[in-house]
Amino acid sequence: MSVEAPPTPMSVQDLKRVKNSVIRNPVAKTALSRDAAFMRSLVECVDVASVGGTVGNEIRVEAAHIVTSLSFGSESTLETLLRLQTPRILVFALSQFTLTDPLPLRSAYARSLRAIVASVAEI
Repeated sequence: MSVEAPPTPMSVQDLKRVKNSVIRNPVAKTALSRDAAFMRSLVECVDVASVGGTVGNEIRVEAAHIVTSLSFGSESTLETLLRLQTPRILVFALSQFTLTDPLPLRSAYARSLRAIVASVAEI
C-alpha cells in the first residue's frame, strides 16, 4: 500500500487519511518518514504555536495520533521523529496546556510522548 503525503498546509481530512493509512502498516510508516517535507509539516502541526482555534486543535490531535503511530515504526522512523525534536515539542506543549484545553488534545499529546519514550527504551 502506497501512502501519498498530503499537501501543506494539511487539513483535518488529510491528516485522518494519513493516520488511517499508517496504522499497522510499517511500509507506509517508513515511506512517510523518508518524506522530509511531510515530517517537518507533521511536527509543525504538533507544535503548540503553529495552529490555534477549534480546527487547529483537531489538526493537532490528528497529527499527534500520527506521531504516536509512527513512533511504533522502524528505527529510522523513530530517528526522524527524534531528529525533528518531537519529544521536546510535545513536552513543551504539555507544559503549556491548561484545564481549558480539550481533554482529547491533552490525551493525544501525552500518548504521543509516551509512545516515543517507550520506543526509545525498546532500542
